[in-house]
Amino acid sequence: MWINSFNNFRAIAIVFIVAAHSYGISGIQRDSFFDYLISNLISGGTSLFVFISGYLFFEIFYKKFDYVKFIKKKANNVLLPYLFLGITPIMVYLFFIQGEFNGYFDASQTGWIHEYIIPLIKYYISGRFLPAYWYIPFILLTFVLSPLHVRYVKISLRNQIFIILTFSLIAMLIHRPVENINVIQSFVYFTPVYLIGITSAINKDYIYQNLKGKDGILLVIVVGLAALQAGLGQFGNYHKAPLELSGIDIIFVQKLFMCFFFMVFLHRFENYSNKVLSTLASTSFSVFFIHPYIVQAWPKLGLKSVGNDSWLAYALTVVLICFLSVIIVKSVKLILKRHSRMVVGY
Repeated sequence: MWINSFNNFRAIAIVFIVAAHSYGISGIQRDSFFDYLISNLISGGTSLFVFISGYLFFEIFYKKFDYVKFIKKKANNVLLPYLFLGITPIMVYLFFIQGEFNGYFDASQTGWIHEYIIPLIKYYISGRFLPAYWYIPFILLTFVLSPLHVRYVKISLRNQIFIILTFSLIAMLIHRPVENINVIQSFVYFTPVYLIGITSAINKDYIYQNLKGKDGILLVIVVGLAALQAGLGQFGNYHKAPLELSGIDIIFVQKLFMCFFFMVFLHRFENYSNKVLSTLASTSFSVFFIHPYIVQAWPKLGLKSVGNDSWLAYALTVVLICFLSVIIVKSVKLILKRHSRMVVGY
């Protein structure tokens, strides 16, 4: 099922994700309330991606759900590009870089199994070898457990809300994992967002009817929560060990309101098509795969920050990275044709 508003939503979501990884190469220092505020609005864009994924699971896959076909499709479009694009950075870590991430991936004993095989497996399981790649093990685990989501669709709205509230409370307390290494913690943290996406798809007519014209209020709440976090002297995502107590994850709540804001706001433009947004949406997952390479390669190629603590330079950097990612993806598609999906997910 084609949903134009959510197609545009995908384009916006990938821009948020690219933006969150572009601070370093744009020269942003983030040392004022305004810097904190903008950073809080940008951070946590993964929740937008997860919400969309849950929404589309119901709209596209649920009605004719075939687990085997579903998993095969995700293996070809997500797992294979992940394995292929991950091998080079993992090899760099295995042979040239030690001591990263508090030594989590370093060998505890001598021998090629402990020095290479076990770290290789740990890198692939965690995805912690390039920015954003931690998302893939989490979302693959989510896909594997999709029969549970099918059962979730069939229960009453009251029970769905109870499950969402329970998991949301847990998510707000456990926060995201340290260095994004713990895939189980990521799964627990983002599962309520995925479920909210599913429930929103089931009840989309009710949401559109009751939130119509209220997108401005939703936006005020989003900005207010970002300002609250900034006022507390905090910016960015919350990361910690799961059982440590460290307050409420404000960004989790903020991004839920942002999901509903974009859902309602973009519904106004259901019949509007923009070539730039359409291109970015169609390549969004591939841009997700490619942009970390650009971000990582930028300083290693000797390129300096494009700005000196300038948000304008930052915005231009984000646009440039998105543009370069799309060009690379389109070029791979042109060369490899239908096989490109297994290499870059497009």
